[in-house]
Amino acid sequence: MTSPSSGLLLPYEVELAPLRTAAGEGSRVRVTIGRAPHDRTRWPVRCARILLTVPLTHAHPMPLALRTRVTPVASPVHGGQWWVHATTTDPNAPVFTCVPETPATFDGTWSLTVTLDLDQTAADAVEVVEHSTSGDGSLLSHAGRLTATRHSGPSRSKP
Repeated sequence: MTSPSSGLLLPYEVELAPLRTAAGEGSRVRVTIGRAPHDRTRWPVRCARILLTVPLTHAHPMPLALRTRVTPVASPVHGGQWWVHATTTDPNAPVFTCVPETPATFDGTWSLTVTLDLDQTAADAVEVVEHSTSGDGSLLSHAGRLTATRHSGPSRSKP
């Protein structure tokens, strides 16, 4: 699904695919941020942090992120290096915090893709909280719930 959804300032696309892992079935969750196919966003949007909560379909004592990847960005205006930190306080809904080196300015000309390979099956929705602002305003929390586009072909995790 493409947004902005609810109070989110940035547009998002969320894709979900099955993933075969050494432990069995898992999920690949791909979130693309900043791509504006219908230009419904007021640019620029400055962003300092994005939290992605990925609910899982079954209770599990400890979900594992097998791998997280972020597309490299070319400029300090795009946030420089982005990091992804996983928190599994709630094993049924791990939270992935995406943090740029410096606040990124999205202007509709570039996007960031975060790929999460999980050893559990993810639900069809991802909850997003972004710390962002339009223009030069103060950074505030904006939240929304996004429905993923589901792909059927299984992917393989790489060691």
